[in-house]
Amino acid sequence: MTVHVKIVVGLAFALTLAGCAGPTHDLLNRKPVSAPASDIAARHEIFVATTRQQATKDPRQVFDGDRSLTTGYARVH
Repeated sequence: MTVHVKIVVGLAFALTLAGCAGPTHDLLNRKPVSAPASDIAARHEIFVATTRQQATKDPRQVFDGDRSLTTGYARVH
């Protein structure tokens, strides 16, 4: 294997591991953040499609870290 191929494989492996790190499944922030109404004065809808199971333990979570057999959908207003 050439040096360039080893570097590319190593970087791809590192990026793959970094993408799976950390608890990133919380949808709602732990602390409320205040903002002037003029900064957010619009209706925003966010649509979510995921293969994660619906969360049942933490009310701040919509989906948890476990995989689901079906695709789950949510709409955030």
